[in-house]
Amino acid sequence: MAKMAYKYIKNFNSKKNSKAYKKLMQQRVRRWRKEPAIVKIETPTKIARARSLGWKRKKGFIVVRARLRKGGMRKQRPRQGRKTKGLAVRDITPNVSMQKIAEQRVKRKYQNCEIINSYEVADGGSHKWFEVLLKCQDS
Repeated sequence: MAKMAYKYIKNFNSKKNSKAYKKLMQQRVRRWRKEPAIVKIETPTKIARARSLGWKRKKGFIVVRARLRKGGMRKQRPRQGRKTKGLAVRDITPNVSMQKIAEQRVKRKYQNCEIINSYEVADGGSHKWFEVLLKCQDS
């Protein structure tokens, strides 16, 4: 694509309050909610952002969309007896960002690939979507 086209795409993605952008993202989020949590996709949703982070349209480069649930961690309630203070079910937060958690989950599924970078794509009411850029080592 020409340099000018990326500029227009980047400009469109930066105007998050425009009606056209909101409508497009609502349609995408509705469709993405029905998909599995980790999905391999053909091309990045934000192509200008992916290119700036190192993605190329070549053999061996993969884009994966990961869905994460918003909010704190959910831990199972312990079955054995203990003080209520030591249950540790509520108010547990991970020490890593949601973006890093998305990268780790994708890495677990695609073990033969190396993570290049990742970025946030959408933010719904109960989920956040990230696109993780991968380079396969076998090709």
